[in-house]
Amino acid sequence: MRDKRRRIVILGGGFGGVYTAKYLHSLFSSEEVEICLVNRDNYMTFQPMLAEVIGDALGVYDTVSALSSLLPKTSLYINEIEKIDLDNKKVFLICPFKKQHIVLEYNELVLALGNSTDFIHLHNGVAQHALRFKNLSDTLILRNHIINVFQAASTETNPQLRQALLTFVIGGAGFTGTEVAAEVCDFLNKMLKKIPSIKKEELRVFLVHSKDIILNELSPSLGRYAMELLRKKGVTLKMGMKVEAVTPHHAVLSNHEKIASKTVISTAPANLNLVLAATKGLPVSHDRIKTLPNLQVEGYDHVWALGDAAHIPLSNGHFAPPTAQFAVREANTLAKNIAAKYSQRPLKPFQFKPLGLLAALGHRKAVGELFGFIKISGFLAWIMWRAIYWSKMPGLSRKLKVLFTWILDLFIPSEPVVLNINSRKVMHHLHYKASEMVFDQGDLADFLYIILKGRVAIIKKFQNEGEKIIKELAAGNFFGEIALTKDITRTAKVVCLESTDLIAIPKDEFLVMKDSFLELDTFLTAVQAERLEELNKFKKSS
Repeated sequence: MRDKRRRIVILGGGFGGVYTAKYLHSLFSSEEVEICLVNRDNYMTFQPMLAEVIGDALGVYDTVSALSSLLPKTSLYINEIEKIDLDNKKVFLICPFKKQHIVLEYNELVLALGNSTDFIHLHNGVAQHALRFKNLSDTLILRNHIINVFQAASTETNPQLRQALLTFVIGGAGFTGTEVAAEVCDFLNKMLKKIPSIKKEELRVFLVHSKDIILNELSPSLGRYAMELLRKKGVTLKMGMKVEAVTPHHAVLSNHEKIASKTVISTAPANLNLVLAATKGLPVSHDRIKTLPNLQVEGYDHVWALGDAAHIPLSNGHFAPPTAQFAVREANTLAKNIAAKYSQRPLKPFQFKPLGLLAALGHRKAVGELFGFIKISGFLAWIMWRAIYWSKMPGLSRKLKVLFTWILDLFIPSEPVVLNINSRKVMHHLHYKASEMVFDQGDLADFLYIILKGRVAIIKKFQNEGEKIIKELAAGNFFGEIALTKDITRTAKVVCLESTDLIAIPKDEFLVMKDSFLELDTFLTAVQAERLEELNKFKKSS
């Protein structure tokens, strides 16, 4: 280490990590302890109000606060984490500007990384085609996508595609899914005023939930109230089922119902953070790190965990829920326990009785349960929801900006502007169900496709003879190269014979590869010649 001070390294810049640093600074002087916080982004996201960004009730930056302003005394490392070495008490960080790790040694390690929404563990097309909702970038991507499909639908003449563009499916009706569904509805209604060529009756919003009542964390009566309110907004509730698969064309439900849609939003429970999952020696339960009641990770006296990443036992036999109000109190207990450890005093278990839960339902409506027995709903609950979360936003400047945004929103309508933040992807991973079409004969050529899993049929339309299967391709094969290299429209239709996973390489990237590698060009030329010869033989035989 650089000096003789104890170093406390905090991984994660959410509620748990930021408030742990704050409380530690109040207990230790900078001469005693160096406090380091590692986070991928240089800001903290105020997630309870993130859904309001979708419909422009809040601005893009209203839900984030710079870590440098929140933690001026903390050593900040804005880096990705490569790995954690618990045996040697080191954390390895990725530096984008050099080909070497940044190595942080520590005396105490605090795990506050939250959970992961990368969907890597999910199959059946969810990872490839569903939109997630966790952080600010997810919110902007979702908002941009809604605007894009809405504007595309306004000029689309194909009725089936137009309907799919105007259909929105949200999987999961916990707090996040319910609030997202409500905000999507409100935003779509705002868009209707901007694009009158689309009628309200054309919009379809589905909320899919595995239980019989939404918002299961609240009383059933409040869940039923929320369901009725969403129905009045035009939401179709699909209860007792899940989104089982997602393709470029459909959301497939667990009852095998297919909903044609170009927008599927997954709020399924997240899995353990990928860095933590790859760390050897961490005890895991229910996709969270197992801790003692004092927040030490089981089996370690120098590793601590809190927030969404931690499975913390409570005195009542339950476990601490992954909410902001718990994370802030956990941070206080954790900081005090580190101070107690250094003073050789007993460590205290985490204890906290929740104050209540509130869920926003859009357009000045909400539901909530306070102190476990006071139930509120409607406009009053919405006022309380905004007031409570507004009061908890970090920093006076942030509070004032949000307040002014809300006031202006009452008088000045929002503008549906797309902020393009997506970097161009070289490859796309796609998932299709059996009988779904990848592309049709006559379509524009945009991708080369490589089959990772499954089988497809190449189908040719012949004049006066209809459609005929001319070839079947399985995993390891590719298709779509003829139209790309000849710069023509698709010469055949491709349909999946079973569940199929593909890699799609964009046209520009494919042509650069082809022109740059002589052996690849020679191979593709030979394959094209072979396939064209097969097609000519097929024509003659038929």
